[in-house]
Amino acid sequence: MEKHDVIIIGGGPAGVTAAIQLIRYGIDILLFEKGEIGGLLRNAYLIENYPGFPDGIPGGELVELFSQHLKKLDVPIEFREVKYLDYHGNLFSVFIEDREVSSKIVVIATGTTPKELPRGILPRDLLGKKVFYDIINLQEISDRTIGIIGGGDAAFDYALSLSKGNKIEIFNRKEKPRCIPVLWKRCLENPSIRYHPNVIVDKIRKVEESIVITSSNIEFKLDYLIIAIGRKPCLPLLSPEIKENIEKLVEENRLYLIGDVVNGRKRQTAISIGDGMRAAMEIIHLKEEGMI
Repeated sequence: MEKHDVIIIGGGPAGVTAAIQLIRYGIDILLFEKGEIGGLLRNAYLIENYPGFPDGIPGGELVELFSQHLKKLDVPIEFREVKYLDYHGNLFSVFIEDREVSSKIVVIATGTTPKELPRGILPRDLLGKKVFYDIINLQEISDRTIGIIGGGDAAFDYALSLSKGNKIEIFNRKEKPRCIPVLWKRCLENPSIRYHPNVIVDKIRKVEESIVITSSNIEFKLDYLIIAIGRKPCLPLLSPEIKENIEKLVEENRLYLIGDVVNGRKRQTAISIGDGMRAAMEIIHLKEEGMI
């Protein structure tokens, strides 16, 4: 069976940082990423609180720098989804579609997954066609009306990202937004963005080539719709053995959970990068002490 010292699951800021630092110390690693490097960072309009970029940097540009860094260090990456994670005999078994890979240590940096609307509101066949949970597939479109359901940072950040050449309608179920003040101010000042408070969406349907959302008998016609109502941790499928012993595995430095998967509402690039570096340094210490 293929074996490595460390397997990292997730190629966002936390996983990328851990991989970079571990490879610099000559530790045998393998990084799994089910999509593309960068995670949600690829959606970010402008990152302004990361040191070294006084004018801010678009998420896509920072992700490209991450990718260049990984390539320069020849970090081994497999763009595969981890289907199952097991632990027995002091080794982890990582199952992907066509094989099993083992390691002494696993770093889980799988980020978050979107919260969904209540059942019955959204027809499933619209997902990925007219309705999305992020903006990756809409970044090149123009001259469209795009609705965004949500009232937090993500909703307003998405609105700014898509506002050039499009008309944006933000629907918040509450009166006041929950986003940081600078995002709220920029959206208010942007003539392409309109904010609709107290809109509780109770039905979404497709009418010809449009999406129609209904709230208390008021209808809004859109070309596309983005749902940004929150995030929740995204963990790979864990075996009963891991679930029963997860705290022990973490305490014994066999299993690391880093980045947004454990950081709750503190989902910041700098925090995730710090998590990745801390985990890597702890693993390096274990290696130097002959413990792995």
